[in-house]
Amino acid sequence: MAVNLPPKVRVVIYILATLSQPVMFYLLSQNTITDYMYGLYAVVMGAITALAAVNVDTK
Repeated sequence: MAVNLPPKVRVVIYILATLSQPVMFYLLSQNTITDYMYGLYAVVMGAITALAAVNVDTK
């Protein structure tokens, strides 16, 4: 099953994912979130990155 999000939607997702990384690390360093929540965040970011890689046109 192909996931084809519009380019503008993908750009917004990638920008939000990039900007959220330092925020999540700060929250982890302040013990606001648990290691489990940060790990879950890392898995979701991995999925977003994989989606970005799959949508690259190499032709």
